[in-house]
Amino acid sequence: MEKCIGIDFGMQNLKVCYSDGRKNYKVDLEGKQQSDLKLSPNVVYYYEDEEGNFSKAFFASQKAEDARRAGSPDYVRYIKRTLQQEKWSRTVCGGKYSFSTEDIITDIFRQIAFKMEEYRYDMTAPTILTVPVVFSEIQKARLRYCAEQAGFSVHEVITEPFSAIFSDDIRDECLDVDDDDDEKYVLVFDFGASTLDLCLFGVSEDSVRSLASAGMNFGGKDISDMIVFDLKEKLSETVSELIESGRFDDDMSEFELFELAERMKNSLYEEAETPETDDMFFGEKIVLKQVNMDKMLEKSGVWEKIENLIQEMLESVDEGVESDDIKQVVMVGGSSRIEWFREKTENYFDNAELVGDPEEDDFIYNSVALGAINYVNEDMEIQNSLPMSIGVDLGKGFEVVLNRNTFYSAKGKRKQISLEYLERNNYRIKIYQTLNNTRHAEITDEGILYAGFFELDGSLYDAESIYVRLSQTKDGLIMETMQMQDNDYKVIESCLELRTEV
Repeated sequence: MEKCIGIDFGMQNLKVCYSDGRKNYKVDLEGKQQSDLKLSPNVVYYYEDEEGNFSKAFFASQKAEDARRAGSPDYVRYIKRTLQQEKWSRTVCGGKYSFSTEDIITDIFRQIAFKMEEYRYDMTAPTILTVPVVFSEIQKARLRYCAEQAGFSVHEVITEPFSAIFSDDIRDECLDVDDDDDEKYVLVFDFGASTLDLCLFGVSEDSVRSLASAGMNFGGKDISDMIVFDLKEKLSETVSELIESGRFDDDMSEFELFELAERMKNSLYEEAETPETDDMFFGEKIVLKQVNMDKMLEKSGVWEKIENLIQEMLESVDEGVESDDIKQVVMVGGSSRIEWFREKTENYFDNAELVGDPEEDDFIYNSVALGAINYVNEDMEIQNSLPMSIGVDLGKGFEVVLNRNTFYSAKGKRKQISLEYLERNNYRIKIYQTLNNTRHAEITDEGILYAGFFELDGSLYDAESIYVRLSQTKDGLIMETMQMQDNDYKVIESCLELRTEV
């Protein structure tokens, strides 16, 4: 057993765990020791104190909470969603200061590190970061960069559902195989605040194989946005009157409505059986019923999208897996508590056991961070696979060079590239990723994510064309370049760094 730090950098909440090689701990970032749950809001509030000194408040501190309630424009949350955006920035304190995505996330990681050092945890221990399936190499690289800037020694970046299966409760239940079974199939369904991630595993007595992954940018925040839209229709007259009276402006009304939607959604699903909840909005009582919430979700068509996601994922597995073959479905993440989704999932996988109690907060929220520290010390053979197809653009749209669900370290097919193309592009080969099964799509397609580029040493090449081949390791993508010599492929360059322009 070795020391390890696991960080689930969620869009809404932070979950941090630590192993000293003997025991696992959930890190209390608040320092209040009030709950065994140990999660904190992933937020920061920038402000100037009474003397004009620039300051920062984090997580659920009183200063940050007061700023949230007041709807302060200097209260920053949901920063995780900006990781793919180019040149995103936020100005605070009346425009006096400006911060990029990396600045803000590094500040948050530094506060995590400060708390861990305060508790005397070993900061030299290897850190495992977890990310959604839909994260590109750029998003992973930026998150890793911020963590390392804050002093963490990042060992690996893994997907959230891949991490979750190694969490104590899930591992004990799902990685146990009957003697008469060679292998069983387990699906992890991770439904958080910003994404819905799926990962299919093949589990045998001494190995775990990540066979296929899928994901979509839809989570608890999007459900709250749906509630806000519904509330706007119901409260249109009240909102108009309040705006006309000058009691608050449009921006504040949006903030107040979203806060109301979040409170009501959370209240509705805190218990398994809560038919309705109510709250006050500027003196008017608002009621949200579970039956109406179910109708709203049904009307949105989100389950049809999830079904298509599941079907595409199963069809992408070479050995052929049907929904009836899946023995267990694990549901983690805060949004998995919504009964409508649980019922839909249970009906779809009618031959599978639904694993996890929605009323067990620790199981729902901390499985990913706990799994990250167990993953380092796991004694089973583990095979991870690519969640996305990797490709290039040689002037004809997206061309796949490494298929999704390819196991790590397996090498993709060779792709021939002309020297004229390389010279025209300054010996840079741009890399793209996609969750879709697309071929020759335009690079501008919203399903195609830019991953970075490899830069070649042009002085090494003298033939009319070269061949490139990609492979994925736990440290990221690597590329080999080759030229034909004496009817054989000779490697010219290898293990090149994928530059993500962090």
